[in-house]
Amino acid sequence: LVRVMLEISPDMDLALTTNGVLLPRLAEGLYNAGLRRINISLDSLKPHKFLEITRRDMFRQTLDGIQAAADAGFHPIKINAVGINGFNHDELEDFGRWARETGYIVRFIEYMPLDAQHKWEMNKVLPAEKILEGLSRAGELELVRDNPHDPATKYRYKDGKGEVGVIPTVTEPFCATCNRIRLTADGMIRTCLFSTVEHDVKSHLRGGTDDETIKEWLAGVVLTKTPGHLIGQLPGGAQHQRLATVIAWIQWMQQAKTESRRLATAGAGLGNHIPAFQQGRQAGRLYRCHGRIAQSVQVGEHVAGQWQGGKQGISHVRARV
Repeated sequence: LVRVMLEISPDMDLALTTNGVLLPRLAEGLYNAGLRRINISLDSLKPHKFLEITRRDMFRQTLDGIQAAADAGFHPIKINAVGINGFNHDELEDFGRWARETGYIVRFIEYMPLDAQHKWEMNKVLPAEKILEGLSRAGELELVRDNPHDPATKYRYKDGKGEVGVIPTVTEPFCATCNRIRLTADGMIRTCLFSTVEHDVKSHLRGGTDDETIKEWLAGVVLTKTPGHLIGQLPGGAQHQRLATVIAWIQWMQQAKTESRRLATAGAGLGNHIPAFQQGRQAGRLYRCHGRIAQSVQVGEHVAGQWQGGKQGISHVRARV
């Protein structure tokens, strides 16, 4: 897959995120296929904690995988760790020292509500400020200026030995500068990691749609990106369900308005032709949907009143409508 992708687009900035377990066997082959960037997940440097969070007794295999990637020539190697209060908060200095000793770039990501068990709670989030405080115990840090669209805020130790990063998805969301979209394994586009709305690109590719049409379609999809993810503004028990609901509402509203305008324009441009009448009628139906959209906003306001930070959430909804 790596080789074929790079044959199609040799200048592609291609990276792989992995748990590292199979890298002792695969690292060299991946490197020879053209892959140069690799991110490896490692949330703890203590075997018993590693087992607790991964439910797999593969701590040693993961470390061997990281070493195999280094031996194969991958550089830099980035280590992704999720900062969880009450779990690995006491390992920050250790991770900092490890980064300085090995040259691996350790990036801490704030804990997000992505767990299958739905046990996420705001008080488990280890904020970026605390993460930096812990990492700085391994040495004095200085900010590294980089691509503003990069989700990680990068720091290096002032003596030049080691680099770390923080991705403050919860306490300092960067939605306004995010330029990422997600392509799922079954050919769907998601405009946000937290979105439950999917856009089917595979049907266009398999159906023979030309490239320019797909580009225009994809540009329209990107315009449905929401202004924020609302993490931390909802009570813990309702976090997953309500977060998914509000994002789905916003994206449905945006899609309905965009399509209704397109159809109305098409109908006006075709005069009294039958296709124009049919398109105009469809546009009218969609415009009537706006009444339901208004009702949805009213419902949203009612629910938002019960949420922490609900006022900010509904202002996002109104802005997008």
